[in-house]
Amino acid sequence: IGEPYDEGGNVTDPEDIFQNEEMIKRFLSNEVVQLYSFVQNQYLFDALYTNQVDENKINSHYEFRLIYEHNLNAHMALISNLWSSSYKTIAYDNVMIENIDRTGKEDFYKYKYFAKVYRAYKYLKMIELWGDVPLVIQSQYDNYNFPRTPQEEILNYISADLEEAIPHLPDNSHEAECSK
Repeated sequence: IGEPYDEGGNVTDPEDIFQNEEMIKRFLSNEVVQLYSFVQNQYLFDALYTNQVDENKINSHYEFRLIYEHNLNAHMALISNLWSSSYKTIAYDNVMIENIDRTGKEDFYKYKYFAKVYRAYKYLKMIELWGDVPLVIQSQYDNYNFPRTPQEEILNYISADLEEAIPHLPDNSHEAECSK
């Protein structure tokens, strides 16, 4: 489904991440970079699938042409990237949500709420694309075969996350932060 750690070693063990606010901000920034990748792929898919792209500009792109014609399969790179990038960023969120309270530093708690908002956004976009998807809310798991969760259950879960997060969000955002 996706690992919360960058292969390049940019993010290491959660014990290292939560040592100071600079490391937490770096971790959050890595999550936001992954989120941007997901959003770019989503916009590209949406533009192709809804035929918002000039058909003549995609003739040399076999997979884009198939998406444009609604001939989809799970082995397509764009669809696979959408799925894996969404769960990779959700893994980042889950690490943040699970570990931030362990710091004992109230100034750091806001990052948990940012992660809840980011995770809610991704799940909302995922159910728009695929309907029922696995709801993964922990960072460590032994089995990577998660069953799909009904959309309504996901919407209830992310609504509760957002209701919890909103009172803790700043009025204005800065860098990788989100706001009300």
